[in-house]
Amino acid sequence: MNELAALDNAAANGDTGSTNDGIDGGIQIADRNLFSPNASTSNGMALGFLFFFGSMFYTFATIGMIPRLRLTGELDTILRTGTPWNLILRTLPYGALLIVSLPSCASGETSSLRGIS
Repeated sequence: MNELAALDNAAANGDTGSTNDGIDGGIQIADRNLFSPNASTSNGMALGFLFFFGSMFYTFATIGMIPRLRLTGELDTILRTGTPWNLILRTLPYGALLIVSLPSCASGETSSLRGIS
């Protein structure tokens, strides 16, 4: 590939000789690892970010549940007549979103960032 690109460039610059002695370097083609300069296959940093932001979403989405229930008066009703499961059931939708992010951390779905399929 390097030779073909250099020959095309030389021909474009007016050097039509068969040996193209006037070629100074030409274009160099090389593989580059843009997202992994050390060619590491470990995605620890990306997986850590996925887990961190997934768990932070879960925490911040559920942390306001008790004050919100207290303001609406539902907390007293749940504490008097309900069970702790009534509160835990309210966190299930947020927990489902957390569970969706965890398998993507474990399976290494971020390898697509480097173009590896």
